[in-house]
Amino acid sequence: MTPLIAASLASGDKPRAGRVTLQALAIATAAGAGLCAALIGGADGALSAMGADPSTGELYEYARQYLFIRATAAPAALIMLVGQGAFRGMLDTRTPLAITVGANA
Repeated sequence: MTPLIAASLASGDKPRAGRVTLQALAIATAAGAGLCAALIGGADGALSAMGADPSTGELYEYARQYLFIRATAAPAALIMLVGQGAFRGMLDTRTPLAITVGANA
């Protein structure tokens, strides 16, 4: 996506750069929602594959809660990646840095 945006802007085609960004955002949203649903739906299987099972008691419940929290963050994480890529395509690396620093402050 970053090279497509950069090429579009270099050739003066701002509408194409916008379309590429919107398409990437749509794909990131759909993929994030799918990943979220898969992780939540398959949480027990995923934890079992990592060696955790309900017999571990409290540890298993903490791991399950953590997986649910991380799963619900998947769409936002992918959307942030698209945003960073779009800004890099516009040759702006300071804005994503400021957003990252501000979000983690």
